[in-house]
Amino acid sequence: MRIKFVAAILVTLLLVPSVTAHGADTFSFILRNSSIQPELATVQQNDTLVFYNVGNQSRVLTIDLDGDGVNDWNCDVAEYNSSSVDDECRLWLNPVNWTAQELTVMVSQEGAEWGSISLKIMNDNHTENLPPSGYNLSGGKQQSEDVENDSGTLLMGGAVLSFAAAAIIWINRRGKEEEE
Repeated sequence: MRIKFVAAILVTLLLVPSVTAHGADTFSFILRNSSIQPELATVQQNDTLVFYNVGNQSRVLTIDLDGDGVNDWNCDVAEYNSSSVDDECRLWLNPVNWTAQELTVMVSQEGAEWGSISLKIMNDNHTENLPPSGYNLSGGKQQSEDVENDSGTLLMGGAVLSFAAAAIIWINRRGKEEEE
């Protein structure tokens, strides 16, 4: 009886669909007295970048997105102070405002360029794929209900069912052999 119960649980687990996803991550940069760590990073849309200034000098972080010489984003970070958050700066890479691109965060100290961070922003997988047909899209538009059978999904379902059937047959034969 126990074997049949375990087999039923295993079959149920095999038939349950699985999904993978990721959440937004936080990526930290440390601005030391003489260096920046790391100096380059690959991040995704929806990630949050946190810049910690642990140096003895105030610094200004800037990003010029379109190369026109006008800073599209800037943040002032004070010198290191453990009792406040003035020595850190946060930047959320909102997919509405940040596209997949390579850019440079310029770090200035006392009005002069002090260092830089090279960033490569990747598209978040959830923002570049359209939903399958049959879903309501923004604006009330509805795609057609024609759903084509995906051969990969069909083959995977067939394989899972075949495996489950083989497991049940094997368990039944084994149980009959033990009774004899």
